[in-house]
Amino acid sequence: MSITLREKQTSYWSVQAITAVLITLVSGFGIAVLLWKPVVLPDYDVTRPAGEVEFYSRDEGTWLPLRAGETVGAHRKIRTGRGGRVDLTIPGQAYLRLQENSFLEIRAPQLFERGTDFRLHLERGTLLAATDKKYEGNYYEVTTPGLTARAGKGGLFRISLPVGPPPAVPPSVTVLRGTVKVRPNSAGIHRWITVKNLEKTVVDRQGRPGEPYQMSRQDWREVKEAYELGMKESGFERRQMDLSKSAGNLFEHVLDHGTFYTPELGYALREFSLDGNSGEAHLEIEYDVFPTGAFVGMYMKTRDFNLADFGGLEFQVRTVSGEDAPSSFRIEIKSKFGIARTFKASYFAAEWTTVRFPWKARKDTPIAEVTLVFSWDRVGDHKKGFLEFRNFTLIPRAASAQTNPPPSGA
Repeated sequence: MSITLREKQTSYWSVQAITAVLITLVSGFGIAVLLWKPVVLPDYDVTRPAGEVEFYSRDEGTWLPLRAGETVGAHRKIRTGRGGRVDLTIPGQAYLRLQENSFLEIRAPQLFERGTDFRLHLERGTLLAATDKKYEGNYYEVTTPGLTARAGKGGLFRISLPVGPPPAVPPSVTVLRGTVKVRPNSAGIHRWITVKNLEKTVVDRQGRPGEPYQMSRQDWREVKEAYELGMKESGFERRQMDLSKSAGNLFEHVLDHGTFYTPELGYALREFSLDGNSGEAHLEIEYDVFPTGAFVGMYMKTRDFNLADFGGLEFQVRTVSGEDAPSSFRIEIKSKFGIARTFKASYFAAEWTTVRFPWKARKDTPIAEVTLVFSWDRVGDHKKGFLEFRNFTLIPRAASAQTNPPPSGA
């Protein structure tokens, strides 16, 4: 009899302990819910809609036209019809282009998530996406019915899904800049495949992305319009001119600068930024000469620059961390009659390296332009890459006579 009483007493206290634990857990969860502040990501600005572009209105319970100047945020569904296209922009973060016959859903952060990672779901069609170099999240994620793709900062990529039954074009991910990690959504498969710039992966019939391979010329043509995404805002060029004045005395003679390229045969971007420690301006040049025969670069229009007043040009150059670089590029110094001097620069490293190109000019030669040229036949294996420059200096004639040219000169 006593044994039975002790068993009942033990059972009673066990129930009390379990109840106390449950109350504690529920209370803690309740406090967490009360204190939790969900992450609210900014909305996308709608720009350049063309053709049939619609969003689903939960208030109206129907599809309505999506117009320029409107904004769309989490839980919005957008679709385009034949010939439809729309750009979605979060300045300084992400830039999208939804092409025709596509269906996209903008998703919100997951429950209790503290990060600022953006998520989309592409149900069908084609999406071009770009992440800014100042993107604040760890990754930018796009899911589809069969795969998940994650891009980092400064990425440009294209996801294309079939819009019809077999033998429709299979799903693919093409990367123009940066890296994108891709994996199937199948249960138990967690292996990520890394697709790098100028590479493509195609999904097989089992829903698995294949090993990346170099994109074709046709692939490049299809994805190159991603360069249009994230076009610099108004005032960018004016700030570039102001910043360049701190990039060396060459820019005391520069009245305009920019890039040159043929849209069908390459791309180039130049951007000056101010070093917070030294107060100097650094110049970063991105080049893409993937198509055979392409040549691109940066031009600097000059005035009051007489070749005979100086003994050479020097600058410092280095590679950009995590990015490819060319084997060489060409520097052209032009008068109004043609090229007055040309030099070849090569052997680039991760550390700042001074490159000097001396000349001797015995007669006045007014210079109209200085160009940095990256061409398909000179950049070597890396048809796309970056270089960073600083301290473009025109050397006084007396100083140039005392210095030997570098190994990379002429």
